Amino acid sequence: VWWRYRGEDLSHVRRATSGEIARAFVVSIPALALPFVIRYAVVEGIATATEVSTIGIVYALVIGLLIYRQFDWRRLLPMLIETACLSGAILLIIGTATGMAWGLTQSGFSRALAASMTGLPGGSATFIAVSILAFVILGSVLEGIPAIVLFGPLLFP
Repeated sequence: VWWRYRGEDLSHVRRATSGEIARAFVVSIPALALPFVIRYAVVEGIATATEVSTIGIVYALVIGLLIYRQFDWRRLLPMLIETACLSGAILLIIGTATGMAWGLTQSGFSRALAASMTGLPGGSATFIAVSILAFVILGSVLEGIPAIVLFGPLLFP
């Protein structure tokens, strides 16, 4: 901030007192507690990383309604519509990637790839290098779980 405004006249800006800073900190404690609530829920095994997002949303909603009282109900419907659109797009991508992985597995691609990778000269070092290259290439077009489904049988031996 100092670097950005070093040449501007800031004589009209009043410095916050320590009482104002302390009051703002006390008001912000419920909001600042959210990351700790999320971490506690994951570390203690209360919820998985996916479920903890719901806990975070409910916590933020309750804090916004009961403590800060600045929740605008008119914004709820557009937020829900945007959430549904994003969730649908993500599920479509995952479903398509899973279908592609199934198709590649059924076509014998993984068996052919395993045969060609084990037949390379150089032993285990070449196998690891080719595996890394294959994971980078397939990881850029497939989602993580379908890539693991595709390469799981390949890497078991």
